[in-house]
Amino acid sequence: MITSLTILSSLAIIVTAVIAFAEYQAGKRRHSTTLSIEMLHKQKDDFIKWFYDYLHISQVLMRVTIQLNMDRLEQRHFESTNDSSNQRRIIRINENTMSRDRNAADLNYQMMLLNLVIDDRKPYFENTQIKVRSNFETLMHDINEFTRKIHIEYDEKMKETDDAGCRSIMNEARKMARNTMETIEKSNHEMGKQVKHDIQALEDEVEHYFKK
Repeated sequence: MITSLTILSSLAIIVTAVIAFAEYQAGKRRHSTTLSIEMLHKQKDDFIKWFYDYLHISQVLMRVTIQLNMDRLEQRHFESTNDSSNQRRIIRINENTMSRDRNAADLNYQMMLLNLVIDDRKPYFENTQIKVRSNFETLMHDINEFTRKIHIEYDEKMKETDDAGCRSIMNEARKMARNTMETIEKSNHEMGKQVKHDIQALEDEVEHYFKK
C-alpha cells in the first residue's frame, strides 16, 4: 500500500513538474513573442517619424535654395538701380540663406541618423535605405547644379540686360527651377513606393508573430 502511494505521489510530482515546465516554456515563448512584436513596432514607428522629418527638411531645403537663387539672380539686375523692392529682396535673400544653411545641416544630420533608426539585424528597410541615399544624392546634385547654372550661365547676362531681358532670363530660370523640382519629386515618388513596400513587409512580420 505504501509503495503504491509512494509511486502515485512521485508520478503526481513528476506530472506537476512537467506541466509547470511546459507552462514556463510557453510563458517564455509568449514573452519573447511580445518583445519581438514591440521591437518591430518600435522600429516601424522610429523609421516613419524619421522619414517624415527627412522628407519635410528636404522639401524645405529644395524650396528655399531655389527661391534664394531666383532672388539673387533678380537682385543682380536691380542692384545698380533705385528699385524700391531692393531692400525687401535683400532681406529675403539673407533669410533664405540662413534657412538653406540650417536645413542643409539638418539634412546631413538626418542622414547620420539613418543608420540608427534601421536595425541591420532586421533588414526590413534595407531597400528603403538604398532609395533614401539615392534620393539624398539626387536632391543635393540637382539643387547644386541649379545653383551653379544660375551663377555661371545667368549671372553676367542679368547684370547687362534691360528690363525686358531681365523678364526673359527670369522666365528661363523659372522653367529650369520647375524641371529641377520635377526631377526631385520623381525621386521622392520612387522612394515613397519603396517605403510603403518595406513598411508592409514589416507589418506582415508582426502579423506572423501574432499567429504564433
